[in-house]
Amino acid sequence: MNTFHYDTMSPTSADQTPFLLQPERQPGPVAHGLAALLTLLGMEFGWYFWVGEGTGALIWPPAGLAVGLGLVFGWRIVIGPALVVALWGGLNTEGSIWTWTLPALGLLMQTAVAVGGLRWLQGRQMFRGPTRELLGFWLFGPAIAGMVGAGPGVTTLALHTPVFAEYQFMEIFGAYWLAEALGILMVAPVTILLAAALSDRRLLQALEPARWQLLWTGGLCLLAFLQLQMGRAEMTGFAGILVYFYFPLLAVAAGLGQPLFQALATAGIATAFLVQALTGFGGSPPPSDNAEMIEVIVVVTAFIIMTQIVSATSESIRRHLRHARKMARSDYLTGLLNERGMAQALEGHRNGQATLALLDLPVARKIFDLGGLEDADRFEQSLADTLHEQASPHGQAARLGRGLYGLLLPGPSSASRNGLDTLYEHLEGQIVQAGRIPLVLRPAIGAIQIDAEDMAPQEAVALASLASKRAAEQPPPCIRIDDHYSRLLEEERADQATVSAVREALTREEGFELHGQLITPLSDQGDAPPRYELLLRMPDGNGEVLAPAAFLPVAARHRLMPDIDRWVVQRALRLAAARPEAVFTINLSGDSLSDPALGEWIEARRHESGVEAERIWFEITESESVHDPEAAASLVVHLRKSGFRIAIDDFGTGLASFEYIRNFSIDAVKIDGRFIRDLRSEATDRAIVTAIQRLAHETGLSTVAEFVEDEWTIDWLRSAGIDYAQGYAIARPAPMTRE
Repeated sequence: MNTFHYDTMSPTSADQTPFLLQPERQPGPVAHGLAALLTLLGMEFGWYFWVGEGTGALIWPPAGLAVGLGLVFGWRIVIGPALVVALWGGLNTEGSIWTWTLPALGLLMQTAVAVGGLRWLQGRQMFRGPTRELLGFWLFGPAIAGMVGAGPGVTTLALHTPVFAEYQFMEIFGAYWLAEALGILMVAPVTILLAAALSDRRLLQALEPARWQLLWTGGLCLLAFLQLQMGRAEMTGFAGILVYFYFPLLAVAAGLGQPLFQALATAGIATAFLVQALTGFGGSPPPSDNAEMIEVIVVVTAFIIMTQIVSATSESIRRHLRHARKMARSDYLTGLLNERGMAQALEGHRNGQATLALLDLPVARKIFDLGGLEDADRFEQSLADTLHEQASPHGQAARLGRGLYGLLLPGPSSASRNGLDTLYEHLEGQIVQAGRIPLVLRPAIGAIQIDAEDMAPQEAVALASLASKRAAEQPPPCIRIDDHYSRLLEEERADQATVSAVREALTREEGFELHGQLITPLSDQGDAPPRYELLLRMPDGNGEVLAPAAFLPVAARHRLMPDIDRWVVQRALRLAAARPEAVFTINLSGDSLSDPALGEWIEARRHESGVEAERIWFEITESESVHDPEAAASLVVHLRKSGFRIAIDDFGTGLASFEYIRNFSIDAVKIDGRFIRDLRSEATDRAIVTAIQRLAHETGLSTVAEFVEDEWTIDWLRSAGIDYAQGYAIARPAPMTRE
């Protein structure tokens, strides 16, 4: 047996994917080429619409492109665009070499600062959501990086550009910084999102174009065209009025569109707004017009900041809504699907073939009973990782309750059989800890093939649950896969008929029959009274008598064993009163052992019958059907104080056997028949029986060997010191009468 290893798995958590600060990608030659080409196009665009000297084209489009590309591919990708800036400046501007080399240097410096600062914050997990990420972008983008880039540029303008000679240094610095900040605010976000989408080859997914977006974009382009035409026709008043129509359009984009679509919309609106304002000035403006132009730039900057806040807030809301929807269909403990999530997954397979498997692990509930909530949760979280791997890549796993899990696998059941067999073999026999008590995993897997369009999700789960229950009833491997579930339904109908028969038998005096099998001593005990184990049989109404295997498993599944046990105890006490020369052994089920009121009830029935308590033995099980070990221990103590005798049935089959000897007050152990049947041929079985005998006698317990079927076994057991024997070699079960 292997020990089950606990690997803690994180449950479902909120979406922490980047908003602007994308994971850094490795740029290829195409990325370098596109970066240089975009920088060239940006400068041409800025030159065409800039006021006065073309030096301004070195500022706002390249600044945003460089920071955006640097955040996606690393700051080194900006080396190419910086060379393009220097080359373009040398060809299109007047002045010395510093006129075009210093802006290129500033471009590299500001990109390195922006990328380094934002990655530093990201490494310290400062970004928890789009809003904080946007704040970090503003800090190390327009604010700090824009200021760093403005330094070399302002030096160039102040020293080598005559048109700026009449201005103070701080005025030039403020204007340059404002242009840098505007370029980063406007261009960097769309560059980041667009470059990341193109690099990951998911542009359409990032945009998620819909009909409303296409109509919206067409309306935006028409509005921008009308505004520019009015500006050229000197209808500046009407052009200014049109500006306000951008805001409702922007609100739609920010509230409904994806981040990339919103960034494109914002950049388009801001560019149109800025171009309309700049073209209205034409030529080199006087100081009064220059102040007005700066005022327009400030308004555009505020407009962009506002729209980015709206976009970040909308994205946060969308993420919380997605997380809430995911949590509504996810299990809080393991992150697997819950019942609702499994129902939705099953709905998605209505038109295709799939296999639904249910894994039942009663030991998970046992861990909760014995080890508490923490041990049970750790076990289930670790198990969830195994189930997730089993379901990947196209299946889905769910936690449907404590110790109950579902697997929805694509394709017919024949395609899933090997995987389910592997899962069963991985779990079967592993040891888990419940506090200080080791428990053995005994999984049961039931699976059905879903190929009917009219099968509702709850019906599919119910059928898979039936299959897992049937699997649990069979000997290992406890796995059952049904290609056609009609047989499963027939078995369930037969079960219901058996349940009805058992319920009806419980209402009648002679609804069941008590048979007895003699338990004989293997050593001379003088005039000791005969001892019988009482075994239950049920007449079927057609003259046949059903063996326990035909109805007790069904009764146990439907929680009828406590009622049956009480029926047996009451009839056994009457039998003992009618046959005072005999001792009787009664089996108690695991469900009855967990009944806190049973001890008082048995004692009351004994007083009514007048039977001495020492003439009644109770055999208790050590199986996992004992739901409440503490209640079982209390019941055993109560029965022994009342004078009854206690024996452990099927001793040696579970790891809890020795815990029972230590924690329960008992009188005898009944060695499981699996160790008795093959004593002649199996030396291991002989060693186990010998060890049990020594342990029992050292602790003052008597021993009983069951399933004794030949004289050789009787002789060997006698020589080994076993006290009692039971089996066909001694006597077969026979009806017990009161006479």
